[in-house]
Amino acid sequence: MKKIIMFIVVFLFSGVFLQPAEASDIDGHHMETEMTYLIKHNILLAEDGKYYPNRAITRAEFASFVSRALQLDETESYTFVDVPPSYQYAQDISNAAAAGIITGYGQNEFKPNQPVTRQHMAVMLYRALNYLDIKTTPTTLTFRDTHTIHKDYHAAVGVNTGLGIIKGTPMKDGTYFYPQNNATRAQAAAFIYRLIGVIADEKPELGYEKPVEVEKEVYTLHKIANGQSSVVKEFETFEQAVKAFDFSQGHYIKRDEKIVKMSYGLAVTNNFTLVYDTDKKTQRTYVTYDAEMVYKNVDNDLTWVEVELAGQRGYVKLSDVTLIPYALLPGRAYYEVKNGQLVHNIYSYKTGKYAAYITGKAPSFLVENSKYYSWDGVSFFNGAGTVVGKAYNYYQFLPIHSKTNYTAEEIDAYVMERLSELEELANRYPDTYRIYKDATTKSKIIGIGEMLKKIEAQYNVNALMILALSFHESLYGMSDRAQLENNLFGLYVTDSNPLLKKFESVEANILELLNAFWLKNYVPANGKHANGAVFGHKAIGFNVKYASDPYWGSKAAGHYYRIDKALGLKDAKNAYTVGMTNTTGLNVRTGPGTNNPKLFTYAKMNLPVLILGQENGWYRIVSDVTREGNAYVSGQYIDVLNTYK
Repeated sequence: MKKIIMFIVVFLFSGVFLQPAEASDIDGHHMETEMTYLIKHNILLAEDGKYYPNRAITRAEFASFVSRALQLDETESYTFVDVPPSYQYAQDISNAAAAGIITGYGQNEFKPNQPVTRQHMAVMLYRALNYLDIKTTPTTLTFRDTHTIHKDYHAAVGVNTGLGIIKGTPMKDGTYFYPQNNATRAQAAAFIYRLIGVIADEKPELGYEKPVEVEKEVYTLHKIANGQSSVVKEFETFEQAVKAFDFSQGHYIKRDEKIVKMSYGLAVTNNFTLVYDTDKKTQRTYVTYDAEMVYKNVDNDLTWVEVELAGQRGYVKLSDVTLIPYALLPGRAYYEVKNGQLVHNIYSYKTGKYAAYITGKAPSFLVENSKYYSWDGVSFFNGAGTVVGKAYNYYQFLPIHSKTNYTAEEIDAYVMERLSELEELANRYPDTYRIYKDATTKSKIIGIGEMLKKIEAQYNVNALMILALSFHESLYGMSDRAQLENNLFGLYVTDSNPLLKKFESVEANILELLNAFWLKNYVPANGKHANGAVFGHKAIGFNVKYASDPYWGSKAAGHYYRIDKALGLKDAKNAYTVGMTNTTGLNVRTGPGTNNPKLFTYAKMNLPVLILGQENGWYRIVSDVTREGNAYVSGQYIDVLNTYK
């Protein structure tokens, strides 16, 4: 259970008491002690007789706290264009600026009403310690989210952490600082209170009493209305907070700086994260950091979060994700149509930036100049949450047993054309595209066409699917793994075990992909990692177990689409019919009828199949066992997919 340190003030005299009316909105607050102390010392000021402990602290208010705590001399020498002399905190802001504790922005602005982040508070407190000439020693930061703290603020956070002025939030996997989070006026009062605890030791001439420490638990219930969040009430236990929790009010609960329960929103992964089945023991799949999942619920002991990923329910550890209500999202992944193509824009919660790639031709029901959302790249909905259509990316759900219509010569010609484009980018923008320097002479995929077509014929696997994947995994044959080890697919290079295995040749690497991975565990109907012999997504296909990137399948499919488009769309114009099984325990037979021998059984449902024809209500498909088109399934158990290509 999370603990935070509080201080109890031992009053050495009893000459100062607060009137009940003055403290009415802090009575019973878990930081009442800190706020009472600051009120006593004229640091925390009332507004209309109230102190608004649960309101977000602004830059002006926190500057005032620091200025008054340090008892700074008054000055008129520092002014900001957005802080008029009549402003409530104008004098305190001027004093703090003169002392070098605060700075402004751009055109001499201070932005007094902007909420202040935890890392910015750390900087102000650090400058306050320096102003008082208090000796400080930076502490090495060990927060799990240290990488999200601005590099210029590491020293400030380290000093304040070492002195116990600002604390992190312990979770099961470590302690987090949450540098970008804002604080309430009560929490800011606690920071100042702890600063005064240091001042009492180092600067006794300022007259502050020495605090004593105790511990107390904190859970904060928040409400979202009109896109704005406010604190409803604070509790000592999670159980108390849950009793006051109301989905209809858009409530969410924080344990210190981490949201631990909310009405609706996303669960965003903090790192490499395992997704489990309902038994919370069986691993279903895994995803990398910044993956978006639909939040469903959290268990009562705050260990597991129920989520939805690619349309399927699962469970992840609360410590592995950040919960963000929809109304508070800084950004999120979305789709848009550009020049008839579907573009997927992915938001990074770590960098605050978007990256985009083309998935394929846009479905006809999507239009330009609109944003769409999808959890699986199949069902799309608009900003209002209304589903506008459902369709499958042909290249993403095309079974591997298909064949491309392109020759080895056409494949090689395209490869060289693409490498030439990349090499030109490297010449024009060396800082950004340095890796593609000399691509037309160094790439490991030069002249790969004949090899791919030979493998396609021998193993009955689509040559362009292999080529598309090599583009994605090896940066067109120019990655270090490709150049040094002939490894086009990142084989044996995992998030947790980056084994460097050298292959004698590119052909040996491709055969390893087929024999040790795809045809052994991923393609056979009931193989170890069988979820359909397609690129797929996190619920269907190779992507379920092959890669932690939840968009690995659609990115690989995007490469296939771009190859096909550049070469005249021969594969799209001569497209296969793709079906999906709709039941478990589906028997596949040698002929069209139950009287024919059984070849194998699909234990799972929602597995894509390559349909070659129809006989007497039965579909003839390519077998996932023999990789030949002599297998049959009853038509009632197959749904023909609506594909866009």
